[in-house]
Amino acid sequence: MKVRVFILSMLILSSFCSAQNENPVNDFIPPHGGKVKAAKNYFVELLFTRENTFIYLFDSKDRKPVNNTGVTGKIVFTDFDNTSSSSDLTAYNNDGFIAKTNIPAYKSCIVSFEIKGVHISAQFDENENMADRKKTDRVKSGL
Repeated sequence: MKVRVFILSMLILSSFCSAQNENPVNDFIPPHGGKVKAAKNYFVELLFTRENTFIYLFDSKDRKPVNNTGVTGKIVFTDFDNTSSSSDLTAYNNDGFIAKTNIPAYKSCIVSFEIKGVHISAQFDENENMADRKKTDRVKSGL
């Protein structure tokens, strides 16, 4: 009886672990240290600093950065009182985007892009990046 319970427990545990690995975002290490969400055939990396928000797109298959030529985007923040503010994204270098933002806290943030006629979006919730913002500011300022 104990052997059956043990075997059953191991099967359940192994199925749980394999389900965790099925999400490709779990295996993607964001090169800029931001948070990552999957959006159709892309990964969206979101990184806050004190004055700006940086967004990077990656192809989910080869995991390479997506060139930002011809790509448009917008970021929309929803505050805890359900008011919202938005900003258009500006190309940054050849594979990133930047939005001039100074958002101290937010309930949700939706980043959307138009890539070759395809609309994609990713939602980041409840200050997932706020703890990292302080760490990133220290790194960028050399502290």
